[in-house]
Amino acid sequence: MEIIQHIIDAIFPPRESERIVRGVSPEYVLSLYKESQVSGCLCLSDYRHPVMRALITENKFWQNKQAAKLLAVLLMRFSNTNTSPLIFVPIPLGKKRAKERGYNQVLEVLLQTHATVRPDLLTRPKETVPQMDLNRTKRLTNVVGVFKADQVAVSTLQDITLVIVDDVCTTGATLQAARAELAPHLHPSCRLLCLALAH
Repeated sequence: MEIIQHIIDAIFPPRESERIVRGVSPEYVLSLYKESQVSGCLCLSDYRHPVMRALITENKFWQNKQAAKLLAVLLMRFSNTNTSPLIFVPIPLGKKRAKERGYNQVLEVLLQTHATVRPDLLTRPKETVPQMDLNRTKRLTNVVGVFKADQVAVSTLQDITLVIVDDVCTTGATLQAARAELAPHLHPSCRLLCLALAH
C-alpha cells in the first residue's frame, strides 16, 4: 500500500498541509489542546502551530476527511469535560459560498463526533466578504446582523448548553454576531457558549 502511495505522490505531489496531516496521530492533536479566551470565545488550540494550521487548511479548503477526524478530537475532549447536555451549532455559510465550496467545514468536523448537532438553528441569509480578507476593524462590522435564528426551534430548548462553533477565531466577531442572534430566543435554563477550534 505504501508503494502505491509513493507512486501516486510522485505523479501528483501532495500539498505541504496534506503531507503534514498524513503524519499526525489523534494523540498528537490531543497534546495540542490548550484552552484560551478571545473576546468572550473559548478557543481549543493555537492556530499558529503548523499542525493546527495544516489541519484547518485541509479541512476548510480541501474537505480532507482525515483532517476533519483529527480536529474532531479537540471537540470530543471539550465535550468530555462538560457535564451538562451540549448541542452544537456550526457557524453557517452563506448560500453562495456553500454552493461554491459544496460543504460547511465546521459541520464536517462536528459530524465526526458523537455530539448532537443542530445546523438548522442558525442560517446566514446575507452574503459577506470572507473575514480573512479584512482588517480587524472591518471584521468587527462585516458580520453584524448576517445571521438568522430559527426562533421557534431555539425557544423550545431547555436545560442545555448551546455551543456555537467556528474553526478559527481571530477577533471573535463572527461568533459574537451568531451569539447576538441566538441569545434573545433562548430559554433562561439554557447556557450559550462560543467555541473555536483554534485562535
